[in-house]
Amino acid sequence: MSASRKGYDLTILSAVILIPTVLIAIFLGSIVKNDYLSKYHLISLVTDYLIGFFFLNIGLELRWELTSGVLLDRKLLSISMFSALSGMVTPAALFLAATYIAGISHKGWGITMATDLPLVLVLLSTFRKKSIRGFVLALATFDDIGSVIVLSLLYHQKISYPHLIYFFLVLGLFLLLLRYRPNFLVGIALFVAALYFGHRAGFQASLIGVLFGVLAGSIKGNQEQVGSLLRKTMEPFSAFVVVPLFIFISLDRNFHFHLRLLTSGLLVSLVLARLIGKPLGIFFGTLIAKRILRVDLPFNLRDLLLVGTLATLGLSVSMLFAVKDFSGPSQSLAILAILFTIPIGIFISSLAKVAAGKSTT
Repeated sequence: MSASRKGYDLTILSAVILIPTVLIAIFLGSIVKNDYLSKYHLISLVTDYLIGFFFLNIGLELRWELTSGVLLDRKLLSISMFSALSGMVTPAALFLAATYIAGISHKGWGITMATDLPLVLVLLSTFRKKSIRGFVLALATFDDIGSVIVLSLLYHQKISYPHLIYFFLVLGLFLLLLRYRPNFLVGIALFVAALYFGHRAGFQASLIGVLFGVLAGSIKGNQEQVGSLLRKTMEPFSAFVVVPLFIFISLDRNFHFHLRLLTSGLLVSLVLARLIGKPLGIFFGTLIAKRILRVDLPFNLRDLLLVGTLATLGLSVSMLFAVKDFSGPSQSLAILAILFTIPIGIFISSLAKVAAGKSTT
């Protein structure tokens, strides 16, 4: 999701901020009742509306990557697209198989698919693996697109046609604004209105955010300054406000840690599907695409294994799936599985880094 060097640094810093956010949220959730979140509709406000700014940033970055970034290389684009698809389908399929064997609900398979780029970039910076950075960025971009599509298809509501009309009217005004009278503040106001009417119409904030981001990022000429200003503003706002707030609210609950959780069918299925399915899907998906397209990769197979293990790191989007898929104790268990997977994924990635050896710059 990050394109420029400045964006790259912001993404790393945002991941570092998430660590104390997670710890503070878990600590407060263990000593303070969180009824006030529901009482003041904070959960709905963040998960149904504010999270749209996170996906607006994704849309802006997607357009930038396609026109000026790593996705300008169309062969890399094709391989990363196929690899991302395989890296999403494989863990989801393993999760469905595991839950079938365990005899539990199939809900939650979307949790296993998404990759959290800020966490990945932190490890990439630590590992100094420049040779795979472009491919990881491209892979994560399509991972984001896939997550948006799945979120929009799975959690759509009954269509409200009056609100749908209002949504398209706002979208039309947004396009006219970009073309004839670019204005940053008016653009943001129209986006907020689109989130409201789109949600009422039955659309997910993820789809609305990406749609407006791609459209704003596609303008040319003098109007391009609005898209550029949006991208420069949305990146820090998303990284330092929206995502930490979403993580805090998602984790602000009473967790009851005990050893029996380690044998829970849901927790085991989520952890194994991500830790096994994600690397396998990316590894073999990339090899198949490479063979079909007959192109050489800018890194070796051991580096590709590292890419797969890095992709096991998922937090914000995975958490969004957990919040929407589950409620009560099952939701807490799914979130615990996400948190439990991260340190294991970091450990496995470190082993893969050792196996891959020194980076080529």
